[in-house]
Amino acid sequence: MSKEIELKPCPTCGAKVEFFEGDENHYGAIVCVGCGSIVMAENLDSDEELIEHWNKRPSPWISVDKETPKLGEIVFIVIGDLPEYDIGVLTDSGWITMNHSLSSSKDIKYFMRKPELPKE
Repeated sequence: MSKEIELKPCPTCGAKVEFFEGDENHYGAIVCVGCGSIVMAENLDSDEELIEHWNKRPSPWISVDKETPKLGEIVFIVIGDLPEYDIGVLTDSGWITMNHSLSSSKDIKYFMRKPELPKE
């Protein structure tokens, strides 16, 4: 059963999320309606702790209004308000993307740098 509470959007894709209350047989869960990310209260003491944990997660997405990637840096990008995702690189003449043709650089809303891989 879904419960109305205040939750931050998904830090992965920015979409809305839904909270499902746990009971004696099931863990509580928060599920993204956009990308399907899920966090369960399996290792937490309560649904309230799950909600607190979810709302503290930082988003890796950076608004292009606040910062732009370095020229030549390959980044993940969000295009438009729908949103759509792609990989792109900013050049002297604008954005180059793998899978989308852009009508304007203003179509790019957010970017995320590639995460560092763990060193073994």
